[in-house]
Amino acid sequence: MDSVLTKYDRLVDFGCGKGRVLFFVNQRYQCEVCGIEVDENLYEVALDNRAYFNTQFRGSKEKIEIICGKAEDYAIRPEDTVFYFFNPFETHIFETVIDHVIESVREHPRRVFVMMYYPKEGYRECMKNKRFKLYRIVKLPAYEMDWDEKVVIYEYGEPLTDQ
Repeated sequence: MDSVLTKYDRLVDFGCGKGRVLFFVNQRYQCEVCGIEVDENLYEVALDNRAYFNTQFRGSKEKIEIICGKAEDYAIRPEDTVFYFFNPFETHIFETVIDHVIESVREHPRRVFVMMYYPKEGYRECMKNKRFKLYRIVKLPAYEMDWDEKVVIYEYGEPLTDQ
């Protein structure tokens, strides 16, 4: 099974908080990452964390972008290929972001993935309605009896034709 992330991808983390996912993905896959955070305090912490991370992994700063703003206001870029959500906001905001992803793919065709950690039911319904297909479910080690801990990954594509 191929990896969703490669060094040629750019991951966008909506609701990036302190930036943990950004730093892990950048270090592990050597790809560009972008975090969107609406909370100004968390945004400042993420910037401080990026500065510290760059002292440990020189040259990483250029590959780690952190933006203070709303998820629904982020302009999807043609190089954005993987979108990560940790159940951060209301379903209607999630749907708006997904609509922006689809518009971007129509303008700049490419394969994109949406990764959701603890996805809400409304998120999963949205993905089904927007013609995303389930790509993979990654079960994580069960901590403190949380058997539902997983990352659900969707791929954007047209529906399969009848065979």
